[in-house]
Amino acid sequence: MIYVASITAGIVAQVTVEPDDYQPASDHVVIGPNNIVGVGWTWNGSAFAPPSPAPDEHPE
Repeated sequence: MIYVASITAGIVAQVTVEPDDYQPASDHVVIGPNNIVGVGWTWNGSAFAPPSPAPDEHPE
């Protein structure tokens, strides 16, 4: 089984589990074994990045 991220406008919209022989569509990316990726993360075409928290989520 592999994890696959569905990408919409550079953002992970959904993560699914697929069979090993799954051929991802152009808007899907196979998540490697060393990645922790969730909905809302960004994809720049070569790497995932976690979302930045909103400015009001940082207590001063």
